[in-house]
Amino acid sequence: MLAKREAEMSVSWDVTFFRLGVAALAVVGGSGLLVGCGAIEQGSKAVGEQVQRDTFKPSEATSEGVSIHVYLDQSASNEVSRQDTGMQLVDLLDTYPESAKTTVYWYATDVKKISTIFSSKAALQEIVSQYDTDPTGDPPQAKGTMLSLAFRDLQTQAAREPNKRVVGIFVTDGGFEDDQSVLSKEAMRTGEIPNIAMIAFVGLDARGTTKLSLLDSVVKDNFVALGGKQYFDITVQNGAGILAQAKKALQSEIVNTKQSSASTASDAPAE
Repeated sequence: MLAKREAEMSVSWDVTFFRLGVAALAVVGGSGLLVGCGAIEQGSKAVGEQVQRDTFKPSEATSEGVSIHVYLDQSASNEVSRQDTGMQLVDLLDTYPESAKTTVYWYATDVKKISTIFSSKAALQEIVSQYDTDPTGDPPQAKGTMLSLAFRDLQTQAAREPNKRVVGIFVTDGGFEDDQSVLSKEAMRTGEIPNIAMIAFVGLDARGTTKLSLLDSVVKDNFVALGGKQYFDITVQNGAGILAQAKKALQSEIVNTKQSSASTASDAPAE
């Protein structure tokens, strides 16, 4: 009897441990399943957001408070780097889900308007394709990259939009043929205009040259002299960090003016 009782107890304990093991596996398996479902859901959401970003091409600005002006270097020295530079420009002006009016120009020995769009990845990719392949972007007969002309045009645009925060983006390898004293004065005048909030240089090729240091001393130091201005110089090589800073600053300009407009509207007395 005793042996029989011990055998029954052994079977009982075996069944209990088996059930506990099955329960534990169910819990662990269920957690893994939940984690897996969560990862799939997050991945699907990320893919959806990327598709929205890639196809985002607004027909109007989400904020009327910012105006962006992009100046594309038309000179021969910048031809070889246009594709890489264009990718940087797309990244910088990919402001999804916000957008601002963006006017694009050629500049070299003069300034010519190309088109007005609204900042987004899709819209800028079309501009970059034109920048890289359109024959109208071929260097002019007269050689020279006159950056001062682009600065004067930006000053004119800012005067036409006194109630907007104006951003100037200059796409160039960093070389210019302006007299340094002339360019210094134009940079300082640009910095003195209250509604010009930020300028950025995209596509700078500083390898083995003094282009970057010269640009800083002639342009940056004069533009930021009065304070309250933002300046970014983004190089083709190793420029990701500054590019991220410039992009964040641009998005902040758009969001802040949007919030300011909304606050002003809510504070307005009811009629």
